Amino acid sequence: MSGPAGRLAAGRLALVVGLLLPLGGFAQEPAASSTAPSTAAPADPGARVGTPGPTGHDDPELAAFATRLDPLVARLERLAGDTGAAGVLAVGLADRPVRIAAFGRFSAQADTPMAEDALFALDTLTQPFVAAAALMLQERGGWLLEDRLADHVPAFSHSDIRLVDLLLQSAGLPADLAGNARWRNPEAPTFDHGLGVARNLSGESFVRLLARAKPEYAPGQITRPGFDYDLLGLALSASSGQPLGTWLLGELFVPLELWDLGFHLDGDRVKRFVAPPHERAGDERAWREPQDVLGFDCGSACLVGTAADTLRFAQWLLVGGALGERRLLSRESIELMTRDQLRGRVENRIGLPGLPASVGGSRAGYGFGVGTVGPQGLPTLPGNYGAYGVSSPLGHLLWVDPASSLVVVLLARTPDAATAGRAARLTQAMVYGARP
Repeated sequence: MSGPAGRLAAGRLALVVGLLLPLGGFAQEPAASSTAPSTAAPADPGARVGTPGPTGHDDPELAAFATRLDPLVARLERLAGDTGAAGVLAVGLADRPVRIAAFGRFSAQADTPMAEDALFALDTLTQPFVAAAALMLQERGGWLLEDRLADHVPAFSHSDIRLVDLLLQSAGLPADLAGNARWRNPEAPTFDHGLGVARNLSGESFVRLLARAKPEYAPGQITRPGFDYDLLGLALSASSGQPLGTWLLGELFVPLELWDLGFHLDGDRVKRFVAPPHERAGDERAWREPQDVLGFDCGSACLVGTAADTLRFAQWLLVGGALGERRLLSRESIELMTRDQLRGRVENRIGLPGLPASVGGSRAGYGFGVGTVGPQGLPTLPGNYGAYGVSSPLGHLLWVDPASSLVVVLLARTPDAATAGRAARLTQAMVYGARP
């Protein structure tokens, strides 16, 4: 068997073999060996979802929408020429893909066009996947979101943190372990985000270090970026008896045919990985590199995937937890995940996708892993009440607007945070302008 069908079958075989490997909790070292993403060439996105593009649709409405996205693709190409940015845009309408388009160059060092099936470090776009996993485990009876973290991670027996505090990123834990007074060490690795810790620590060591660090505020006071989703992923691992990547593989990625999603890079996946710039202006944060070996599957920022798979996941959220015949999560749980859980009772320092907290924070709500648009809407961009999403400083955007049945994914490599934000805002504005 050859072609897309053969690659699809090979992907299924590799994933199923991965599920048969020995499983373990988060204390395994190294965790990298416990997750087995597909190493086979994935199916072409077109083999699964049609051929999204200006002329690839039988439906006239979708074909017209795809064509009206041409100016956005041209604008992103111009941005790429001006700044060196590059990426892949994916747009869907309800459960139907509309357009997947690459722009810019795959590598800043080589004159190779970006590929539509390129792999990106998803960074903070990892978090909605982990939030969905937490809700799926609750529906399967593995835990309740009201549980104390200590019920699943005994190292936190002294803490009142609940699982829902982690989902809301309001646990009050320090956001930078290297900068914590008790752990300051000029020679210490970068511990200011999940990837930094996963590069240097096993899950067990990270839990031990975080449990001993002094909280910065009480749970439920402030929502802000931190280690909450890393700890949530390790709690899920402990509760389920499987590493986070293995659990996601069997319960979400395989059923949704998300063949390219995973925490680790190996085989042909390395060749398709878009490495971020080694230096980004005004940015000292370390970014994912192809040679990284992770000590555990960090839930805040460590997934790697394609725009097509990320789009399919977002469409799964939009249509209520079922694509095809199998329902993986109830519509009610997805509504719980994607509505504002703060309701003005918790200070929100995360803001809305593509907008800094100083601009969007006062109008932003926060669900589980996603920012939400309130009744006032957005200050400078289109977006309906109830829309939700997440963005990344790299230039990524995941945006779902149920009122417009619209799903937008942008995965990008950008030279600086200003270009990243501009790319996300241009994409959001111009997609609404093109929508039927």
